[in-house]
Amino acid sequence: MVSILLYFFFFLLLSSVAVIQANDDCADALLIDSFPFEITGDVRDATSDFATSPTDTFRNLTCGIGTEAVGVWYRIEASSRNGSTSGMFLKAIVADSPTTDAKFNVALFQGSSCEDYQCMLTREYTLENQRTAPALTWYAQEGVSYFLHVFGINALEVGMFDLTVEVCVLQYSIYCIV
Repeated sequence: MVSILLYFFFFLLLSSVAVIQANDDCADALLIDSFPFEITGDVRDATSDFATSPTDTFRNLTCGIGTEAVGVWYRIEASSRNGSTSGMFLKAIVADSPTTDAKFNVALFQGSSCEDYQCMLTREYTLENQRTAPALTWYAQEGVSYFLHVFGINALEVGMFDLTVEVCVLQYSIYCIV
């Protein structure tokens, strides 16, 4: 009987321990180098990525992401397509998973590593665009690393999301179609 109680206690202890996502830190970003790419991500046990509040001089490093935001990272590497050696247009779409009510923002950084990246783009969830998933479109140069950060709009907005990264063709210079 005692061994059953100890087993039950040990099981409860293990099930209550938070499991930090493998791509919780920029240095451990999951690599995306083939397209289209789809994955279900999770920020429920992610930690805050920016310990310092953004200021005007710091904002370029954080894309305006606040200290309370928790998120996960992806590293995107563009490769030659159809004989092109210069790069391609990519589109990243972050959709709320049907299993969660959380809302997500997405930020894109460019640089050779997590220590020297710069903010390129950010898309935030707002009431005005609540019917469309946050999406980023950019020209990805071959040989350049891009770091995609998916994060909840605040510390309470955590859950699962669906991320799609795909090659696209620009139509009328502003709309990306697949």
